[in-house]
Amino acid sequence: MKEVDSFLIDKILTDHELLEGPIFCEVDYFKFVYNLEKRISYRYNRNSIIMIITMRRKSQISYEQIESAAKNLKDILWHALRKSDLVTIWNENQIIVLLINIEEKHFKTVTKRIEQKFTDSNDNELFDIDITHRNIYKTQNVVR
Repeated sequence: MKEVDSFLIDKILTDHELLEGPIFCEVDYFKFVYNLEKRISYRYNRNSIIMIITMRRKSQISYEQIESAAKNLKDILWHALRKSDLVTIWNENQIIVLLINIEEKHFKTVTKRIEQKFTDSNDNELFDIDITHRNIYKTQNVVR
């Protein structure tokens, strides 16, 4: 059996497509990382935030318009978030973001940037977005 060193392991495990922008993932992977981050946040008192972005329809619109607006919002998130952040599509109206180790003042800047870019897009005529959040460490019920 051939032994490998840490550099080769890193090369094998690293997905070079994910080195830019936030990580977009399925709900199950998001849940795994969320629970891991909750443990880390508890242990090291990190300030990680879960953000829920809800798109609210202003009128009756087609499925294609919903898809287009969701794609636009994903593009906005790609440019507004860090590569350590995690994004998942929860349902057709909601996107959930895990902002790893972020200060409240930076969170507010990110939120304003997302809201402004969405307002500047054509989709703001069809949708409003509502962004809610909470610190995952402070909401944790710890049993010792």
